Order: sequence, then structure tokens, then C-alpha cells
Amino acid sequence: MVSACKHPAGYIPGGEVSFEDWNDKLAAFVAKVVDFNVRGQRDQIEHPGFIQEFKFCPHCGEPIDRVAQGFLTYGQAFEQHDAANEADKKSKLPHMKKPCRDCPFTKASLKGWLGEQRITSHLAADTFVCHKKQDMQCAGHMLINGFDNAFVRIAARMRIPLDLSGAELVFESKAACIEHHKN
Repeated sequence: MVSACKHPAGYIPGGEVSFEDWNDKLAAFVAKVVDFNVRGQRDQIEHPGFIQEFKFCPHCGEPIDRVAQGFLTYGQAFEQHDAANEADKKSKLPHMKKPCRDCPFTKASLKGWLGEQRITSHLAADTFVCHKKQDMQCAGHMLINGFDNAFVRIAARMRIPLDLSGAELVFESKAACIEHHKN
């Protein structure tokens, strides 16, 4: 005999959740938990609460086959959230992937172009914006400075790969770059 009970899939703060809404509401709840884990360390925000994944219907007692219904578990929802965020991270740091052809940090730059003082100042800067695409960080500056570049350090802390190429194009050292740009 088929039960007339509309079994809930579980409880998420706010109430019982139907089979149809479980995966979407769980994903939204996981986003709240992630936000709490980040902002809760510095802001006074309310804890998002806890979920309960029902194995049996609390109304009629029938077992709920979560796998057959295609329900995500809490852990699976977190994995999906993390995977989506990893994919988003790759596009979040605006930077050149390779030095442009006019990059002052490359061996091909015009000899004496910037002069000793100006290139020394550029090399000492914490970050440097590409002079061709001013909404992007300069690949040459990141390559020649490595971890001395704040953008490189931020990307490393966030575990975001910069996928830089063209290291062979830039000077082997800051001293070589300065020597090249002396007038």
C-alpha cells in the first residue's frame, strides 16, 4: 500500500524540506555556513544552525532511500560548493599571463628606456599594473619579483594559480634589469 504521507527529506533551519527542494535548499544552507565561517571570525553574525538528514519519515516512520532519491549529503553539498568556488577563483585575479612585448622587465625592452631611478622605483613597488592593460597586473613584474610582489603573495595565500609564462623573457635579476635601463 502506498503511503499518503508527503515525506520530508530533512530539516534545514526554517523547517522541514520536501524531496523536491532538498538539494537546492541544502546548497543555499551550505553557502550560509561558508559565509559564517569566513565572516563569523570578525563580525557578530548569527550561527546558521544545523541540518538533519532524515533516514525515516518523522510523520509515518517509512524509510527514506536518500540515494535512490538523488539527495545530496551535507558533505557532498560542501564539495560542490568548494568545486564551484575553485572554478570561480581562476578568473578572479586580473593579471597578464605573459609579459607583453613592450614590458620594461623583459630583456627585449629598449636599452636605457626608463633610466636607473625609474626602473629601480618600479622594481621596488609592491605591485605593478601593466602599462598596456591598466586593469591587469603586470606579468613581467610578478616574474622578476616573485614573492616580493604582493599580488603573487595574495594568489599563493588564496591558493589561486597565476599560470604565468615567459620567465625566460624577463631579466635574471633586478640588478640586470637596472643595468639595462641605465642611461
